[in-house]
Amino acid sequence: MQATESKTPLETLITWFEDAEEATEAARKKSERDRDYYDGNQLTPAELKTLTDRGQPDVIINRIQSKVNYLVGFEATNRTDPKGFPRTPQDEGAAEACTDALRYVEDSAELKPKFSNVWENMLVEGYGGLELLVEEKTDTATGQPRREIAGVEWDWD
Repeated sequence: MQATESKTPLETLITWFEDAEEATEAARKKSERDRDYYDGNQLTPAELKTLTDRGQPDVIINRIQSKVNYLVGFEATNRTDPKGFPRTPQDEGAAEACTDALRYVEDSAELKPKFSNVWENMLVEGYGGLELLVEEKTDTATGQPRREIAGVEWDWD
């Protein structure tokens, strides 16, 4: 496309996506390698063949996995509950209501294991996140809008 032609919004979005995909290719490959290391897949096929030809066992002492697991457990044991703070002394009631609401969402969405999964992704691959989804439909039991908090996978396609 020539520089003088204007792009449609869809073409612009496609260009942005392709640019982002190209710009992050090396980082994604390193993230995949890092996940393999965490999972214990640390030897290439050529290295495995060399060991087999020598008659040596392919023993891996995976210190990466034990360190990541330690840090995930450390985060879980040191996690704090959400709390709302008042801006003025008159706002203490509102802060307590905010705290109650935050803790309700945390419990109802079962956030604690999701936090741990995101933390593991951040330690291993370097990416992680959660997405809050509020559906238009209401929950039949409570009559409230349905909320879901879903993990965003680091390698989503």
